[in-house]
Amino acid sequence: MSTSNNKKRIAVIGATGQQGGGVVRALQASGQFQVRALTRNPRKHRDLASEVLEADLNRPEILKNAFEEAHGVFLVTNNWEEGTDELKLATAAIRAARDANVKHFIWSTLPNVEAISGGKFHVPHFTGKAKVDQIVEEAGGSRVSVSRVRHRTVLLPEPIWRSRSAKAG
Repeated sequence: MSTSNNKKRIAVIGATGQQGGGVVRALQASGQFQVRALTRNPRKHRDLASEVLEADLNRPEILKNAFEEAHGVFLVTNNWEEGTDELKLATAAIRAARDANVKHFIWSTLPNVEAISGGKFHVPHFTGKAKVDQIVEEAGGSRVSVSRVRHRTVLLPEPIWRSRSAKAG
């Protein structure tokens, strides 16, 4: 699970995005890890890390190679893309990491606002990620769920959440 220079390899899914890219930069800056940036288009992002491989959560068959010899995996999913099934995509990554004997799995999640509010608020992008938490838990091994929340309603023309009673029918 270590590279030839004895640094543990960390594979980062979402390496071209803001959050995953920040993880790649932080890991590289620490100098403690060999970073494997995972992207759907490795040719376009060759300089992202010392190792850049193809990974597409819609194609779980290629994840085995992406996670091979990785000590850890950082996963963030993009629920904003049209037609994204976040539960399916994250499950594919979790299974592939487990099958590759990855020792540490870090999942970027959000709280289940619907559960917290007793169903009063409907926030699909939070709840979708929260539903993956149980699958991460069941996969076993060492895992960390990182919840990154920021208040963005000031930046948007309308709230990112709506009360269920206020939803148009």
